[in-house]
Parts: sequence; C-alpha cells; structure tokens
Amino acid sequence: MTILPTKPFARQVAALLLAPVAPCVIIFLVGLPGGILNSLGFSALLLFYGEILALVIGLPALIILRRIIRPRLIYTMIAGGMIANTPWAYLAIMGLVAIIKGSLVNVIAPTMVAMAAAVVFGTFCLGAFGGAVFWALATNRPQAETHK
Repeated sequence: MTILPTKPFARQVAALLLAPVAPCVIIFLVGLPGGILNSLGFSALLLFYGEILALVIGLPALIILRRIIRPRLIYTMIAGGMIANTPWAYLAIMGLVAIIKGSLVNVIAPTMVAMAAAVVFGTFCLGAFGGAVFWALATNRPQAETHK
C-alpha cells in the first residue's frame, strides 16, 4: 500500500508538492542560532515559499517537460537548485538595476559578496536535495500487491 497516487502524473504532482518539505525538515533538525523557535519559524517560512515556487515554476515546468525528457536524478537536482534560486536571481537583477540607476551609493564589501555567494550556494544545495526527493518519489512506481 502506498500513500502517493498510482497514476504517473498525479504521482509526479504529489512528489512536486512534497519535495520542499525535505529541506525544511533538514533546516529544522540542524537548527539555527537562537533556539528551536527560530528554526521552526524559518522552516515554516521556507516551506511556504518552497511550495509557492513549486507551484508557480515547478508545475508548469513539469507539465511542459514531462513528455520531452525522462526525469533523471541529475536533471531533477539541477532543476530543484535552479527553482530554489529564482528569488535570488530576481533580487540580483533588481540590485543591478538599482546600481545602474545610482540609488545604491555604498560600495558592497567583499565579505558581503562572499556571504551572498554562500547563501546562494546553500539555497542551491537545499533545492537540489528537494529535487532528489522529487526524483525518488516521482520515479518509484508502486509495486502490485499480491493477494493470497
């Protein structure tokens, strides 16, 4: 008996909605400085935005690409990392627009750039983990039950 649906597309959609849960559990279990309430709050926020990204970007990508390419682990991990980093890409573009317009007068310190790179890399890794969870749930077909 399986909890996930047996039809392939319904199973893939369910896997897409469950994929953001795994990185949130990792963040909660590892913990953040400041105690369990900070970890719980950040995990809930991460889950909320992860589900939004999964629905807004992941579902249309799944619908378009599901007949073109077969989901392989490396593809789903890369896609998960890219989907997780879309907010950072938006913020980077808006930051460049602000620099070009001249509203950002302060020079960005190299430590801030290194910290931003670490956050982007960490976000990519969490998204890649979510992509691996998607692959594991979406590609495993339920085995037929034997009745005795």
